[in-house]
Amino acid sequence: MEFKILSDSNEEILELRNQAFVVEKNVPINIEFDGKDAEYMHFCLYDDEMLVGCARGNKEDDFLHVGRVTVKTNLRG
Repeated sequence: MEFKILSDSNEEILELRNQAFVVEKNVPINIEFDGKDAEYMHFCLYDDEMLVGCARGNKEDDFLHVGRVTVKTNLRG
């Protein structure tokens, strides 16, 4: 497993979030993809160079706000 922090989302992150939140959880697409990804750090977990989990977070004052946390469906549990 490899952990990476990215400064913006990419196609892999968007695809994983779409599957988890829009398709599985029925989150409206305009809420999930709010246009703010460039304002956040993206914490990504890779297994054999394949994205298996991600979250986004931003620092506000002395706090790190984390959200959009997901793991590939077949690896949850």
